[in-house]
Amino acid sequence: MGLRQRLKGKVYRAYLLDFYQCKCCQCGKTDTLEFDCIIPTGDYHHRMSAADRSYFYRRQHLAGNLQLLCCSCHRRKTALDLLNSEVQPF
Repeated sequence: MGLRQRLKGKVYRAYLLDFYQCKCCQCGKTDTLEFDCIIPTGDYHHRMSAADRSYFYRRQHLAGNLQLLCCSCHRRKTALDLLNSEVQPF
């Protein structure tokens, strides 16, 4: 990926952080922030380069499927998502 794409990715990440006011949407913390898809989309984006991941989050933001969480809230939500996905109705 070229320098221009990497720079655009960094700029858009900064835009998203500013858009979500640089705080966790659940507890209001301002440190150790991570982007999270409200409706889980899998984990393939974790293996992308930073610039590609930035574009992934941009698409999720435009679809209304993105939120900013602190590390502990993100872990809690991910655990709940995993539990809910494993529960099969009879």
